[in-house]
Amino acid sequence: AGAALDVFEVEPPVNNPLLSLPNVIATPHLGASTEEAQTGVSVDIAKQLLDFFDGIPPANAINLQPLTHEEIPLHVPYFNLAGKLGRLHSFMLEGPVRSLDVTYCGGFASIKRPLVTSHILEGFLKPATEDVTCVNAALLARERGIKFSETVTDKKAKYHELITVEVTTPQRTVSASGTLFNGEPRIVDVNGYSIDLVPEGTVLFVKHMDRPGMIGAVGTLLGSHNINIAGMQVGRKEVRGEAVMALMLDDPIPETVMKKLLKLKFIENARVVKF
Repeated sequence: AGAALDVFEVEPPVNNPLLSLPNVIATPHLGASTEEAQTGVSVDIAKQLLDFFDGIPPANAINLQPLTHEEIPLHVPYFNLAGKLGRLHSFMLEGPVRSLDVTYCGGFASIKRPLVTSHILEGFLKPATEDVTCVNAALLARERGIKFSETVTDKKAKYHELITVEVTTPQRTVSASGTLFNGEPRIVDVNGYSIDLVPEGTVLFVKHMDRPGMIGAVGTLLGSHNINIAGMQVGRKEVRGEAVMALMLDDPIPETVMKKLLKLKFIENARVVKF
């Protein structure tokens, strides 16, 4: 019966037969050029910029899956957790990265997983380059020769939702898993050692043998250098076997103190992670 068109393959349309039809209304492609439309677009962009600087992801970023305004609050906690997992691995590195593999276990049906993976890559690359964002993280990873993959599994886990990130270098593979507790990120496993860590501030990870006095020895050393311990988590696989302690610190650790720490008996290695 008729058509109203405002977009053409070639603009402005030249010698287009549609323009001569009596039942076609053609308008210039200028719908956003009215004063009211320009005001609305400007306000919307300003709001999105304010949200972006508050850590809220953009709804319509180029080269990313789009998010509706209703979906953003649902995804933000997962983005936060993803960034923490990526950042943890960036401080655990030993040698050049060969691969980064992400496994999603549990109820992620309503979550756009590629976006979450982008935030993992962003957190992982951030200490190396401030130019990385969730938009260009995948591109920068590929440029650095980092292979990354995403796997979904229905394998039963301890938690309703679990994200596991494994990073492989020529030396070894490091794994870390995280979940959400009441919308807040938690690191619940590092290399198979169960912990319950709030990933904030400065955290000292110490791999050691589970022996009486180990926690006291590390605490005494830090205290003697005026380094305050805000909290601590310990994970182990068996009694008097290998174990991991994660200490949340209020103060930075000088290199001289790290060297003394590594000389303590039964200490295998130590890493400082700045979340």
